[in-house]
Amino acid sequence: MHSNNLSTRPYHLHTVAISVANLEHSIAWYEKNLGFRLMQRRDFHESQILTAILGGVGFQLELIQNAHSMPLAHFLDDPSQPTLIQGYKKIVIQTRELDALYELLQEQDVTFVYPDIQETPGVWGQWFMIEDLDGNILQFIGA
Repeated sequence: MHSNNLSTRPYHLHTVAISVANLEHSIAWYEKNLGFRLMQRRDFHESQILTAILGGVGFQLELIQNAHSMPLAHFLDDPSQPTLIQGYKKIVIQTRELDALYELLQEQDVTFVYPDIQETPGVWGQWFMIEDLDGNILQFIGA
């Protein structure tokens, strides 16, 4: 018997795409701080869009530089409230080495949303958040 229950089918994160101000700077930041590696670049010259696919950490990250893009702060009076705009808020990444990653990122030039590892009972457990060069939020949770 064939089941139509989608909750029994495995899903895996393949690619997350985010807009960035400077593709080269963002590639360097993700490689240096999180261990991503460049897999592919594309130039959509007519659209004034550059893209890069980074990988090597269990999923792919597509960085998109659009010559006409604007930062979230342009649309919000208070950019610390990203949920006021519907859509993407953060990327949540699970790791078995939360403490080690936290210590490593403390030594890098990384902006932490909160200065310490946080704990939320239930789904999240222990976690911390950082911002990339463009203010995109990355949350790391323990496995």
